[in-house]
Amino acid sequence: MVYAPKFAVYQLDQPDVTLTPTTDEGLARAFFADPQSVAAYWSDVTFGHVDLTTSEVLPRAAYPGPANVVDRTVLLKHVVDGIEAGSGADALDGFHAVFVVINPGVFDHPHPDYDPLDPTTPEFDSRPLRGFAWVLPDGRPVAVMAAEAVVFRTMYHEVGHMLGFEHPFGLFNAAKDDLSTAPVETSTEYGSPYDVMGMRGQEDPSHAPRWWAVRTTFAGTAIAGWGGPLEDQLGPALSRAQLHWRWPEALTHRVTERPLPAGGGQTSVTARAMDRRVVVLRSSTDATNPTMRTYVEYRSATGWDAGFASDVNDSDGEGVVVHVLRHTPSGWRLVYGGAVLRHGADRDVDIWGTGMTLTVDEWIDGGADVRVAVHRNVTQVTLAAVAEMGALGEPIGAIENVPTGCGTYYRRGTWATSTHAVIEARSVGSGGAGEYSGPPPAMVWAVAGRVLSASAGVVLATGGARVTYSLDAFGKVLILDSESGDTLTVDVEAWVEGNPARKGSATLEISGSYTGIHPSDWHIELDCIEQSIPINLEWLRLPTKPIPLEFGAFDWQIERDRATWVDRQRLLLRELRTVHDVDVSPIDGLIDARLQSLSSPFDLTRFRVGGPAGPG
Repeated sequence: MVYAPKFAVYQLDQPDVTLTPTTDEGLARAFFADPQSVAAYWSDVTFGHVDLTTSEVLPRAAYPGPANVVDRTVLLKHVVDGIEAGSGADALDGFHAVFVVINPGVFDHPHPDYDPLDPTTPEFDSRPLRGFAWVLPDGRPVAVMAAEAVVFRTMYHEVGHMLGFEHPFGLFNAAKDDLSTAPVETSTEYGSPYDVMGMRGQEDPSHAPRWWAVRTTFAGTAIAGWGGPLEDQLGPALSRAQLHWRWPEALTHRVTERPLPAGGGQTSVTARAMDRRVVVLRSSTDATNPTMRTYVEYRSATGWDAGFASDVNDSDGEGVVVHVLRHTPSGWRLVYGGAVLRHGADRDVDIWGTGMTLTVDEWIDGGADVRVAVHRNVTQVTLAAVAEMGALGEPIGAIENVPTGCGTYYRRGTWATSTHAVIEARSVGSGGAGEYSGPPPAMVWAVAGRVLSASAGVVLATGGARVTYSLDAFGKVLILDSESGDTLTVDVEAWVEGNPARKGSATLEISGSYTGIHPSDWHIELDCIEQSIPINLEWLRLPTKPIPLEFGAFDWQIERDRATWVDRQRLLLRELRTVHDVDVSPIDGLIDARLQSLSSPFDLTRFRVGGPAGPG
């Protein structure tokens, strides 16, 4: 069922409105007509559950109060007086909530360093009012903000309060500090970077652990008729944890339920976290006492979350996020439990305050396969070959043109090759926890026995062969490039800085040459095989043959997988006999005969994982 509260949207002008020439049309677009509007945002992040389009922008009025009143109760009285003076005593009848923009919204705040004996320090500091949500005397929600300084993110946040959402807790920040000086008042409220209701963090690197920084925003486009910085900051989305806690019906068909793992019983659970869904882990007492309910969601750097694009300096990014439902002195609140970022080497996090660990077993397209356990992972690093690409160089010896039996020819011979290997480090057991935003674990790499001290360079492998290397910005991925024709063995190691006793190791053995059918010609004989089979292959729904890459380059892994393709062809033909009563033995024989001419050494490079080393 759609929730459609009707908001009264007002603009109250202070005497000086020249600083921010905001029009009623601009306010209407910002609230419910523009693609970035408040109404568009809340419809999107609740999957259509919230509809604010019945709201109305009412005639603007004058703000009757003085500029040095910042007490919320007194200020709200002036707001109501201004609305009623401009639109009548019954102006708010029929509205569920009131959204007010004061133009320009500049007020005189008491200066924190005021000293009556020091005439150089002013008693008041004139600056825009900080947006806030409150309630009117009759109990209806109200949000008040300054036109000169408000951004979309603030509007989304304050309307969230009007819809019944509270701040999450989690990371240390200085968001409760209303002073105009350096941040000094710390809090764990607003403590989730993955929730629009928690996005008020400020960075102060002088503190340890440092307070987290707001960087998960991105810019929109200017709104005609609005002169302030409104479009500077969009997003992030509301966490799916918040939405499920407030309106579980909004997530129908988007929830994966799992039991909460418990020590002595079920020690771990697995699930697939996908974008725009949520995994809910519940205890056996969840119906009456939901403490420790755990939410796992995947947040991609798209849409309102576009600000989660990878940045090595951020305390947030695309990946798997955890929130835990806890009972606090403020009532039931969600607590940020940590995250595993896709761009980092680290694959686990100790979920703050729970004794559980979340581990990403595998990143998949638009999500991740995760495991939540009541015990910590053993510290280790493993290495995996993400890609092994090769490029053909000059031929070695004569190249033979081989007939296919269909009047076509393919090339067979030996070519010098280079290798482009992409190796990924995967760390568990060193991910820290969600109670603060510390730096991600730093990876240390060694190639051919040499610890890499730069992000790119050259090392000498066995026999003096040169290998060019480069590291990505996060230390997660190592790229190795060999020169054409070089036969070599490259030993690779990686460990988390400060813990060399646990390391991952692997060996890349490079042949330096390729003997067989030219990769660009593989399809020629395969086409001949298909043409020779007296059955409609499309009707049989056989898999297509591997797609050749551009001339001169090929993928070692695809070359090895050609044998798998052949096996799948045979398997499907044999299954066909039981389904359609077709004798496939002649076809099997035809494929065998053809493939004899296609025999090729598939193992062109060999990546051997040494596995994590034991304690030193």
